[in-house]
Order: sequence, then C-alpha cells, then structure tokens
Amino acid sequence: MKQRTSLCAASAFLAATLCGSVNAAEMTIDYEAVLEPIFESLDSVDAPGVSVAVIRNGNIVFAQGYGVANLEYGVQIDPDTAFHVASVSKQFTGMAITLLALEGKVDIGADVRTYLPWVPVFKTPITIRQLLHHNSGIRNQWDLLALAGWMPGDGVTQQHVRSMISRQTALDFTPGSDYAYSNTGYSLLADVVEAVSGQSFPAYLQEKVFAPLEMTRSHFHGDLGAVIKNRAYSYTSSGSGEFRRALLNYSTYGATSLFATASDLALWLDNFRHCKVGGCDAIEGMQQLGELQNDSGFSNYGRGIMTGDYRGVKLISHDGRDAGFRSTARWFPESELGIVVLTNLPSIEPGQLADQIATAILGDKLEAMNNPALAAPPTAAETFTPERSVLDRHSGNYVLSNGQLLEVSVQDGSLVAKSGPQVAPMVALSNDDFFITAFGATMEFGSEGADKTQRLTLIFAGTPILGSRVSDTAPMDDAELQELAGNYYCDELSTVYSVQIADGTLSLSHLQRGTSVMVNVASDRFVSALLGDMQFRRDELGRIHALTANTARLKGLEFVKIRE
Repeated sequence: MKQRTSLCAASAFLAATLCGSVNAAEMTIDYEAVLEPIFESLDSVDAPGVSVAVIRNGNIVFAQGYGVANLEYGVQIDPDTAFHVASVSKQFTGMAITLLALEGKVDIGADVRTYLPWVPVFKTPITIRQLLHHNSGIRNQWDLLALAGWMPGDGVTQQHVRSMISRQTALDFTPGSDYAYSNTGYSLLADVVEAVSGQSFPAYLQEKVFAPLEMTRSHFHGDLGAVIKNRAYSYTSSGSGEFRRALLNYSTYGATSLFATASDLALWLDNFRHCKVGGCDAIEGMQQLGELQNDSGFSNYGRGIMTGDYRGVKLISHDGRDAGFRSTARWFPESELGIVVLTNLPSIEPGQLADQIATAILGDKLEAMNNPALAAPPTAAETFTPERSVLDRHSGNYVLSNGQLLEVSVQDGSLVAKSGPQVAPMVALSNDDFFITAFGATMEFGSEGADKTQRLTLIFAGTPILGSRVSDTAPMDDAELQELAGNYYCDELSTVYSVQIADGTLSLSHLQRGTSVMVNVASDRFVSALLGDMQFRRDELGRIHALTANTARLKGLEFVKIRE
C-alpha cells in the first residue's frame, strides 16, 4: 500500500513539473508525510476502515486504504476497494438529467408525469427541477418502506420503490414551497433517464460518464445477485470492540447504489475542472440552486451536489450514509483539489477526515475554525462509569424537536436509546454526556437538579436536536383505552399497525417492526417511536375512525381503523 501511494505522489510531481500546472509551494507538499498521520489510528488488521483519494490539478497525489474490507476473510482495504457510496450517487443522476436537458430531450421545468405517466396525479404537479432540488414535497422512500415493515436486510429494487410511489395520495407540502431532502425524487429521476434515453440507468451512466472518465471500477448496482469484485462490506460496532454486519441489499438506483472506488470518484471530481463530460454548461447547470416560492430564497442544493464553503474556501460536495457505509466527495474549485473518503463503519466520520485533509493541504488559505469538530468515538481513557442513580435519572421518554419519540432506558448497566425498532447503546463520557457509537452522535442531558432529567440535546452530524421529557398525563380509564385499541390500516403503505392495551397503558405494534410505547401528550394525541406524532380522529358520531401520523420526514399518513 505504501509503495502504491508513493508512486501516485511521484507521478503527480513529475506531471506537475513537466506541465507547470501548479505553483512552487504546491509542488513541495509531501502528501504522504502530511496525510498519513491522519489515518494512523485506522490502519488496522482486524477492524473496518477507510479508503481515501486526493486529486490535485488533475493528478491523484494520494490514494490509500486502511483497515479491513471483509472481516470474515481478513481482506484489507486498498485504493481499488469498491464501496457503496450511498447519496454521493445523486450527483451522477443530476449529471444524467443535465446531459439530457442539454440535448433537448428533457425539459427541467416539465411535469414529471410528462415522462412517467404512472406517477400519481397530485393537486399541484411536480416538476423535474423540483425533484432535483428536493422541493417537490414527495415523501421519502426509505421512511415509507420502513413504516411499511421493510427491514434493513431486505432486498429493495427499483420496482419496489416504483410500487410504493404509485400508491401515494398526498405530498408533504406544496411543490416549490419548502425544502425536504427526499431520496424518492432521485429514484424518479433515474426512471426519467431510462424513459427518455431508452437505456437502463446503469448502462446510460456507464456510456456517458464512467467510460469517458475511465472510472473502470464504478457501476450502479441494479442487480441484487451481481458479484462485485474487491468490494467492502458494511459493519457496525457494539462499542466494546466487537463488530456485526450492517445488512444492505439495495438494487434501487438514482438516489443511491453507486459502487465506486475512492480513486474513481477522484476522477469524477476532476471533471468539475476539465469538463470532459458535459462541457462547462453541464458543470454550471449542476451548480444551479433550487429556488423556493413565497420569497423564501434558495436552498444550497444543486443537482445532486451541495454548494458552500469550508473555512472561507468555495466547496462543492455531497455526503452519503447507508447501513454501515459513510462517504464524502469534496471539490474545492479554486484550488483544483478533490478529496474522497469512504468507510464501512458508521462511527468513522468521513467529513471530519476530509476536513483534516483539506486543512493539511490548503493551510493558510483557510479562515479560522468557527464550528466545533464533529463527534469522534471516545477512546477507552475518555469513557466514564456513572452511578446507577444517574442512569435512572436520565431514563425515560423524550419528544424530540422533530416530533420523534426517543426512549432512553438502562440495560446491562448502561444507557441505551431506542427510536423505532433500533436500540443503540451509549458510552458515558461523564454523568451527563454520552456517545452513541452506532450513529456517531453525542447525547447531552440537562442537569437542572431535578429528580428526573427534563431535557436533552442529541447532536447528530453537527446538528443539535432538542428533546424534552414527556410529562405524565392523567391515566386513562378502561373505556377510553378500549376506544383507541384496534387495528389501523394504511393503504399507501399496504400495512397494519395495532394499538394494544397492556397494564393500563397503550402500545403500538407492527408485525415486522416490533412494539413501542404510546405516550399521551394531549387529548387523542400520542407519540410513539414507530409512528412519531399520532393524532386520532373521530367521525361525526364521535367514534375513533382513523389516526394521522407525522414523522420527521413524512407528514399526514392516514391509518383507518378496521371495524371488526
């Protein structure tokens, strides 16, 4: 691995010397000496890790792998290891639509039903542009599939997603009026590419993008059974040094399912410099931002990419996360610098590593740090063992600011957090600060001195989400409980949830997703980890006939009570 990296750096130096493409200061950078220390702690023979590639002025100056791609067989990660890169896939979908638009085959402002007549008719038509910029209002496919009972290891195909979309009867908001990240939009855009080009989406990208850029180890995964040579597998950590497979069986594409090496993605990033694929018009089109109605301005989301800056230096980027895979692809146009970091363990934060790479290379071109670094897994020396009374004080049900219910409880002498069917152990850093290894997130409990903690802050991907303890409400009598109990069917999801009575309280259960407590927060209103904010609705006779569920990313899903 070291020899490969040295050869990459040497060839980059030679090319720069002959072509005069970089200044003297940039030529003196010893990339291996500068960047290797960043990854020393990840250079393991028995733990998942990362693959990284750096391209500068058209030359790959650093390409290296650290850790293990397959724990079962002890296969090491190297620069040729292919990773599932999750939402980094979206920029390729954005490019495909942009290429077809430049050829006059797709109208960005047209109703999506112009190309996909099977898409439901909503009150307000959805345009291709709105799908590109995540302001269409169409519901997110992963949340729909999860609520329908699909589990992480289930095979999900493009046809499964189409079937789910075709059953939708409403949108989360009027198209163009708001921004909400939706993978569904990019799955639809892939279908548009197929409808217009007459090719499969994977074949179109192979011909128009991968082949011209010599991305020989990249493909969109449209076949669940296809063998992928030298691939990385996805893992999670228990927090005690043990690893488990994080299952992922996607063959739905457009929003995700690109397999690529770090070096291949570096070649793609360099296309933002030389514009070989699509020309300058395509690169400019990719960076057009989504305009919102009602004078709300613009989002910072282009066509599968986000625009912004890192410490004052212009940045084009996108991150990805599916199962245990995490990825980032970052292009600094003013410095002609591209950075790709791919990992197969969620507690490794590619964005944080990419920031360190950018800082090491760009140095004094960067402004002073304004934001704290993203959470990193604690070392053994940084962990803490709280008293049981402290854990009991923090345990309970909390409603997050996004409407979700978070259940915090004590298991085997430690705190665990549950949202939906997933239970995530927490590692204590102090009495009030904890790290959630499975998500790379931190939890800060308020310490107001009360018998029970009243508030918490969940910091995920650098974003704080506030939570408040659910106060006890007056107990419901048996007649009130019986009125709400029963089975509720959602036609859009083709699934049933059951409201059940146990020990004088209500719980919500689903055949695949398990059981969650229902916490009463107002009259006929409950919060649960499975369906979020649940509002029961009554008919003209005052009988319960339905409930409406609102989760963090889905609004207004209706479940009708099944009459016995």
